[in-house]
This record gives sequence, structure tokens and C-alpha cells, in this order.
Amino acid sequence: MSARTLIVPAVERPLAVFDLDGTLLTSDSFLPFLITYARKWRRVFALAGLPCYLGMYACRILRDYQAKERLIRLFFAGEPAERIAAHAAWFCEHYVARRLRPDLVARLREHLASGDRVILLSASPDLYVPAIARSLGIPEVVCTRVEMNGAVCVGRLAGANCKGEDKVAALRLYLGRSEPPAGSSAYGDSRHDLPILRWVERGFLVGKHRLTRVAAAPD
Repeated sequence: MSARTLIVPAVERPLAVFDLDGTLLTSDSFLPFLITYARKWRRVFALAGLPCYLGMYACRILRDYQAKERLIRLFFAGEPAERIAAHAAWFCEHYVARRLRPDLVARLREHLASGDRVILLSASPDLYVPAIARSLGIPEVVCTRVEMNGAVCVGRLAGANCKGEDKVAALRLYLGRSEPPAGSSAYGDSRHDLPILRWVERGFLVGKHRLTRVAAAPD
């Protein structure tokens, strides 16, 4: 008489999704990354053109996607990927490490310790966001992608700007599913994060001194 094998179904881990700028960090990272890179490598033309593009964005002549792509082209088109990666490592050590939010990093550590599937989800580009994720021990990243041609930056966005509803779309595509696992959480600091905060079971809007629970999207 043969023994029966008991098959226990695998339990899917909850997600814990963290925004970067204003959430894990106290401030923006995109412009500081551009400016510190340009100063280090004497990209004077890029620095001179920055106010023009920022002004066009402020006046709504350029949309988010257009402004981001033009700035990336201005600062990084033709630049070696190895040089950009080296600056990303420097940026993590000298800029990011000083601007982490202790309360949100503590939340991040709790989710990692609990065995949740932690993903860094950011509108900032993959020129440096994966390096920040590695420095924080976050194993997975979904962010705005920049096109590379071999070892050189092309300066174009490869796909959507990972912001607002596009954040949810990018995460769904990455996960290969339309709904999050049970018990999933997300943290973000702005109205652009509300779609992802409402997509999960427990969404938290990050304020200066506290977290506010966001109501889930109606079925």
C-alpha cells in the first residue's frame, strides 16, 4: 500500500510597493542626478539648457514625458553607460544616503523581514533607480526605462513614463497579472501615486509626519 503525498498549495507572498521620490527619499532625485553628473563631467551645455526645459514644463508647453525625455537626451545622449553607472553608485553614497526617510526605511525593513515581495516602483529612470534599490536591499525594480545602444545611452525613453496610471500598467505588466496578491501594500507621496495606492489592499499616502490610509478603488 503506497503512501499518499500531501500537496500543499504555495502561498503567494503579499506585495509591498514603494515609491522613491518623496517617499523613501525626502526630496526629488531626478534633477539632482542630472546636475551632479553634468558638474562632474563638465556638461556645460546641458546645465545651460536646463532652465529652458524646466520653464517649458512649468508653462505646460512640454508634458511630463516630453520634458523627461528631452532632459535625458540633453544630459546623457552619447554618454557611456559605464560612466553613468559609476555616477549612480556615487549618487547613492553621497546624495541618497543623506536623504532617506527613517520611518519609511523602517517600514521597508519590516516588509523585507516578513518575507513580502518588495518592489521599488518609480517614475525616475533606470539610469540610477536600480542602484538605489540595491543599496536599500530591494530585490525588484519597475521604473521608467531609458534606451541604450550597446554601451552608450541613446537619450530616448523606452516605453511609457512610469507615472500615475502608467505606474499601475507597468506593474501589472511586470507581474503578469491584473490584480495584486491578498494583503498587498503600497506607499507613495503624491496624487500621481493614488492609482497604485488604490490598486493594492492597503495604500498609504506619505505625509511629512504621518501615513494616511487611502481607500481602495471600488470593484
